[in-house]
Amino acid sequence: MPEYDPRLILDYASPVEDDAEMGLRAAQAAPWAPTVDEWRVMAGQAPAEDAAVGKLHAMATGIRFGNLDDEPAPPPPAPGQPPGAPPPPGGRGLAALTADELADLRRLAAKMERRP
Repeated sequence: MPEYDPRLILDYASPVEDDAEMGLRAAQAAPWAPTVDEWRVMAGQAPAEDAAVGKLHAMATGIRFGNLDDEPAPPPPAPGQPPGAPPPPGGRGLAALTADELADLRRLAAKMERRP
């Protein structure tokens, strides 16, 4: 037994206005979340001609586009390592940075803390 009469039509006007600026800020905070088509609409462009391309998401590493269900590619080998070799012990933590790289990282972190 249906919960409502199938002839019932429910429609209403939303009292909340669409906030495009807020939508853009949310998309910029998580650029992998919107699809290619959603990014295109925010930019005032038509959806992609290829529907499969329009459904792709930006992948967070280097911002490449792909399906969220795809298996991520293995990381590239460390310099001087043959492909498929295990990473060197200790990984590439902060201790692996040069003094200049560490200073750049600290400047960037300080700049990010000052952002509104």
